[in-house]
This record gives sequence, structure tokens and C-alpha cells, in this order.
Amino acid sequence: MEGYQFTWERSQGMDNWVEERLDRVLATDLWISRFKEAQVWSLESSSSDHLLIFMDPKPLALSRRLKRFRFENMWLREANCAEVVRSSWSSSRGYPIQQKISECETVLLQWGGHLAQDFRNHISECRRRMTLLRGRRDSAGLEEFSEVRKRFNELVHS
Repeated sequence: MEGYQFTWERSQGMDNWVEERLDRVLATDLWISRFKEAQVWSLESSSSDHLLIFMDPKPLALSRRLKRFRFENMWLREANCAEVVRSSWSSSRGYPIQQKISECETVLLQWGGHLAQDFRNHISECRRRMTLLRGRRDSAGLEEFSEVRKRFNELVHS
């Protein structure tokens, strides 16, 4: 299993703090022989005292492929998002609808493409920091872990 070794905790930061590996993945020899590439990870959870366990029987090798456009809901929080869309839409007046949409996609990605990447980077950094801090029992480590976990929760629930 990749990730933090313990999957459950109670009383973090207290004298009676307990961490256990309660959650596991079980497989038969036959299953293992059929899925030799299977991988298991423990994943940070935002609202549980258990870490999530993710098992992928056939992890895909990463390959370069064209990304499909996806509108990011976080863009709606940006003050000028509506203006970017309005401006793109009006500047493509007279174009067929598919071309108008395509032009709007391009403009939105140029304007706010970095916002989604920045958001993903912040979440990744929080996960990385929590992994490094998890299990530390000194007061500075506990305090920093709590702060990072709070930030992580704010990001994933915003």
C-alpha cells in the first residue's frame, strides 16, 4: 500500500492518541495472478478519522492525449468571468454556434486556465504536507498538521 501506513486514528494530539491500520484490501491468489499490476493507496479524507483506501486493479500508464474543455465552477467566483464570456460571445457575432462556443472555450482557457491548475497544486501541496506531518507527535507538528488539514478542507469544500 502506498501512502500513510495507518488508516484510522483517535484523539490526535492527546496523550492517548491511537493510530491503527484497520482498513485493508484482501485478494485471493487467483485474483492476484490475474491483476499483477494492481495498486493500493491510502488517501487523505477531509471528514473522517479513517483514511480512504483506493485499489486500482489495472492502473493505466499515463499517456498524452488531447484534453477536452471543461468549464471550471471556480471561475464563477472570479469577478470578471461573466464579462469574459460576454465579450467572447459578442466578438464572435455572426459565427455558427459551435464556432462561438469554441472561441469562448479558447478565451476562457487563456483567461483562467491557470486558476484550476493553481487550485490542484494547492490541494496536492496540502496532501504532501499532511503526509509528511502525519504521525508526528510533537506540538509543532500537530499544530502544523491541523492547520494544513483545515486548509485542505477549505479547498475541497469551497
